[in-house]
Amino acid sequence: MEIIIGDDEEEGQGTQGQQGRQADAAFTKLKRSPNCFKCKYFHITWDVDKPHGCEFFSFKTAGLPALEVKTATGSFCPMFREK
Repeated sequence: MEIIIGDDEEEGQGTQGQQGRQADAAFTKLKRSPNCFKCKYFHITWDVDKPHGCEFFSFKTAGLPALEVKTATGSFCPMFREK
């Protein structure tokens, strides 16, 4: 899927300008995502297959709990509380 904003060909940026904006948007999303390691509800489990857990939502996952919440709800974790 390609997102085109404006006509970069006239500005001389070509597809690199489009890719740059897409990368910047993805990076901005990552910056706003909560860091589970700094959350008071985050914990490390003894489960080798699912080493990360969220005490508030009571689940374990192989990845970061905030990404699971984002996938399931479409929004960033609303329960992030800094330690």
